[in-house]
Amino acid sequence: MNIRDIILVAIAEDGGKIRGRTLLQKRLYFIDVLLDVNLGYRPYFYGPYSPAVDDALGDLKGIRFVEERQSNFGASDESGFEVRRYDYELTEDGKTIIGILRKNPDYLKISGVLKQLKEAQEPDYFTLSIAAKAHFILSNKAVPMTREEIIDIAQKLNWKITERQFNNAADFLHRLGLVKEA
Repeated sequence: MNIRDIILVAIAEDGGKIRGRTLLQKRLYFIDVLLDVNLGYRPYFYGPYSPAVDDALGDLKGIRFVEERQSNFGASDESGFEVRRYDYELTEDGKTIIGILRKNPDYLKISGVLKQLKEAQEPDYFTLSIAAKAHFILSNKAVPMTREEIIDIAQKLNWKITERQFNNAADFLHRLGLVKEA
């Protein structure tokens, strides 16, 4: 399956709708990790980010397989930007494509990873972002690291992570089998 197909499956397996671009990016990050599909993730402000995923999502909107809705919350973040959330929903054409994709054996693999995330008690999008950040840091180091070392590296990447937030994310990563207990 190509990246557009993977996005469609991720949306379909969430009831045909997904609330938030960050949530979609982070779920796809874990699909990338657990299926070793290389979706092009790199460090970014909100954790690992894939421009290729963003481009493919734009393609899916352009061919009207996915509809994007923007919600404004009227508030501003610390940098003065308005807080928004982008939600995605399969269109009728997108649902038709899902019917075709369901026949592909990779559909079950992707669906299985998404179920694995839920069974590991997938946290809210914010903690999921921290889990992705922590995993990204760990996956780029050849030696075991302490929690404090991971938090220090995260801060050098301008990723703000508190010890409590990291502990919740680490517990999720442990339930996924991506980190071991010390």
